[in-house]
Order: sequence, then structure tokens, then C-alpha cells
Amino acid sequence: MSGGVEDLIQKYLDDKKQKGDAEDAEKIAANGVASKFMQAYMNKDADSMLMYLTEEAKSEFNRGIVEEATEIKSFEITDTRKLNDTKMEIDATLKKETPDQVSQTEKRRFILLKKDTIWLIDSWKVV
Repeated sequence: MSGGVEDLIQKYLDDKKQKGDAEDAEKIAANGVASKFMQAYMNKDADSMLMYLTEEAKSEFNRGIVEEATEIKSFEITDTRKLNDTKMEIDATLKKETPDQVSQTEKRRFILLKKDTIWLIDSWKVV
């Protein structure tokens, strides 16, 4: 009798680990999209930034953002949450520097949507 319970517990733990591994892989993929988007932003490459946006986000995208005088010095993802199978939320911190050498910190929240098998940024608002 106890072997059956132990087998059920082990199966549950194995299933939970497998699900966790799959979710971790999705988070890594979503984080990669946000990181590549921000690298393009840091490189002032609006065309590359567009590759990581949903169609709706593309329609709202302002190419002039890459011409800002403020320079992004660093980007760090602080938290990633999978809200459901097609939606991910990422919190990040940007360190910026103005032309007169003033440092600024900005917190952003990225919302990513899964389109087919690809994660794309739907919004990236200051929080």
C-alpha cells in the first residue's frame, strides 16, 4: 500500500519539475526577447527594435525614441512572471545618463505575448 502512495508522490513531483522546467525555458526565451530589444535600443537601432514587437506595439512605436539625448548605460531584468500560456510580464531597471552626466534610474514593465511559438513585446511602460 505505501509503495502506491510513494509512487503517486514521486509522479506528482516529477510532473511538477517537468512543468517548472518548461516554464523556466519560456521565461528564458521571453527574457531574451526583452534583452535583445533593449540592446537594439542601446545601439539606437529602431529597425531591430521593431523585430521584437507585436503588430499593435509596432503601430504605437515612436522611432524618435532612439534619438533621445539620454544614453542607456545598463539594463537589468529584476523579475519575470508567466501570467498564462500566452502572456508574460517582465520587470526591469534601466540606468540612464543625461548629456550633462546626470544618472537616472527608470523601472519598466514589459508585457510579452506569445504569437505562435515566439514571444513579442506588446508594451514596455515606465512604472
